[in-house]
Amino acid sequence: MAKGWHQWLHLNLSSDTVGFLDWSNVWAISCHTLWSWRNKEIHDTSFVRPTLMKEVIEDRVQQYKTAMLIQKKVMANCQEKLSVQWSAPKTPFVKLNVDGARDSNGVAGCGGIIRDAHGMAVDLGFHNLEVETDSMLVVDCIKRGNYKNMAVGNLVANIIKLMQKFVSVDIKHIYREANNCANILDMEGRKLNGDIMFFTEAPAWMLNSLEKDKISVSVPRIIPV
Repeated sequence: MAKGWHQWLHLNLSSDTVGFLDWSNVWAISCHTLWSWRNKEIHDTSFVRPTLMKEVIEDRVQQYKTAMLIQKKVMANCQEKLSVQWSAPKTPFVKLNVDGARDSNGVAGCGGIIRDAHGMAVDLGFHNLEVETDSMLVVDCIKRGNYKNMAVGNLVANIIKLMQKFVSVDIKHIYREANNCANILDMEGRKLNGDIMFFTEAPAWMLNSLEKDKISVSVPRIIPV
């Protein structure tokens, strides 16, 4: 039953359904409008359903399309194109880029890479650390201490304790495009079924991304302003 329901939703939310390019919008707005009228009829005795229901729904669809066109024009004028790239740390710092995520199947993974001012992986034993992640939530939790009521509160507390062992630590948010190497390791981490793997030398499938970071290859990103 659930599978049939999901297939029905997917069918109607596909824009090419029955050859009608706007069908997904028509269908969604129709469902919402009919549901709204039904609720008003139950809870508001003074409500009278419109006689020309088809025309009312068509008008709402047109209003939605007009609003989306206006929004598109407004957003086009409120965006800025940035060139995003990984930047090497300044001596004597080394940089730790980290990333973690969970896929649609619930499989989670994480990864991190430590590099010096030359963009090369370094041996352990450093004392000054820069940490970069594309998760603003993580940065906020650590910098502001907004984690005590979170499910991962203990994990964040342990991270903060580890950071206190360094002479200097700076953590900041970066865009995902500048965190590509860590993102690749994160995706590989999802394949380990809970295990941990360390690399003392870069694996072959990382070399291309490492070289791009080393020579500061930039990637465009559109951001709202």
